[in-house]
Amino acid sequence: LLGVLPTPAVPILTRHLDADLGLMISASHNPYFDNGIKIFNSQGFKLKQCEEIQISALTLDGCDVSCYLSPGKRFEPIQFMDGARIYSQSLFKSLPTSSDISGLRARVDCANGATSQVFPRVLSLLGVSFEIQAHRPDGFNINENCGALYPQGLARGLRDSQANLGIALDGDGDRCVLLDEFGKVLSGDEVLGICALDLKSQNQLNPPMVVSTVLSNIGLEMALYGQGISLVRTPVGDRNVVEQLLERRCVLGGESSGHFIFMNHGTTGDGILSAIQVLAIMARTGVPLSELRKSIQLFPQVMIDVPVKQKTPFSSHHEITEVITSVESALQNRGRVLVRYSGTESVARVMLEGEDLHRIRFFCDQIAATLERHLNL
Repeated sequence: LLGVLPTPAVPILTRHLDADLGLMISASHNPYFDNGIKIFNSQGFKLKQCEEIQISALTLDGCDVSCYLSPGKRFEPIQFMDGARIYSQSLFKSLPTSSDISGLRARVDCANGATSQVFPRVLSLLGVSFEIQAHRPDGFNINENCGALYPQGLARGLRDSQANLGIALDGDGDRCVLLDEFGKVLSGDEVLGICALDLKSQNQLNPPMVVSTVLSNIGLEMALYGQGISLVRTPVGDRNVVEQLLERRCVLGGESSGHFIFMNHGTTGDGILSAIQVLAIMARTGVPLSELRKSIQLFPQVMIDVPVKQKTPFSSHHEITEVITSVESALQNRGRVLVRYSGTESVARVMLEGEDLHRIRFFCDQIAATLERHLNL
């Protein structure tokens, strides 16, 4: 039993303790009543989706677990109280020996979650001055109008402070949203790009490749391409990103939502790790975050959710494929169209990116209207 720790501490301790698996009970970025279970294998990686489905099926079928346990054997829980120290040490080791981030000042939102104790200690030991909010969890206020999903409160406080940046984590600490010194929120694509370009400049991005999802902005792809870095896209979900990182032996991946995976330092998204990596870049370069983000010029993006009665393949509707092809042709290589079904809702999601906001909004409406006509018969 590890007590209250951020999610990324669990795979680290699973390996450290030579355990067969690690279990994290967490609301993640959700309200407290949406607790779930994240499962890590002995190597510290999340289980594959097919494995989770098997476990869920066994549980829902009322599987008798007694056949898997030694008859009469008692299992006494062991309290392991050293987890926070070991996790913190892994964070310190992720910084190059020459890095000195002391003197920087941060404003921090811990989402009233699992990082509320460990993150302030880590910042203090690294010499970072900080002001902190949403760091008093009571079991019910996790993610409640605070943290990575609600950075507005942090932005207001940041504008009135002398902080170099704002750091908003989610409840279990695997997601990180950053704000520049003016209180403006950075997209996860901007953070991923900043880290990729810095690793490339340090000859540490080998191969010169970054893994992200289909939701990543085309502006990120073009900025990386301009520096000789390719972008690999996966379906949405940090597990899909990790699978491609392993397959392609890449060192950096992430999602626009704020999950970032540094494979040289961890096996899953880690909000604290991500924040101190950006702090190290700022300290080494002496460049403020508002300037660093300018290296990634994001394109305007428009998204529309279309409620649907049926989820038939888009390719089976000639009018749908025709309008998508027509819009892609109009955008050429200066924009992007993504049409997909939600995995959890009866919704088709339409996303367009391009240089002209009004133009892509028109195209997005056009595709959405076509979907509505043909998928709600």
